[in-house]
Amino acid sequence: MKTTAPVLTPIPVDADVLAQQFVDAIVAVLHTGDAAALHECFKVKSPAILRSMTEVALVASLVENHKLHERIKALEARPAAIKYCGVFDATRRYSIGDVISDHGSAWIATKAPIVGRPGYGPDGSRSWVLMVKKGHDGRDGRNASAGDVS
Repeated sequence: MKTTAPVLTPIPVDADVLAQQFVDAIVAVLHTGDAAALHECFKVKSPAILRSMTEVALVASLVENHKLHERIKALEARPAAIKYCGVFDATRRYSIGDVISDHGSAWIATKAPIVGRPGYGPDGSRSWVLMVKKGHDGRDGRNASAGDVS
């Protein structure tokens, strides 16, 4: 089934819109296999104008590529692992990814600035997320016979 390239409105002045329309037209041409459709799509007969449009699309692509590269660098700069820091200490400074224990539960620091005791008050509630909730105290098993696990 042969599809036709979209017929677009006259070339807009906005470079971002132009670049997106150009990319859409190229995708349509790739699907149809009809390179002449690109010229018809923009009603462009001049190779110089087509070259200029290609340059605009390339610049827009490079800008987007740069944004993605910066995002990847930021993600890769994040701590790769969590770090257990022991029992909560109000005098210590914590970083995102630090895990502490407090009253039998484990908490992870997720939002900066890390302030307050985990789970207490508005500051501690925003800085820490409960990772493992303290369980109920079990039987100590002192009077159990060997193998009794009930």
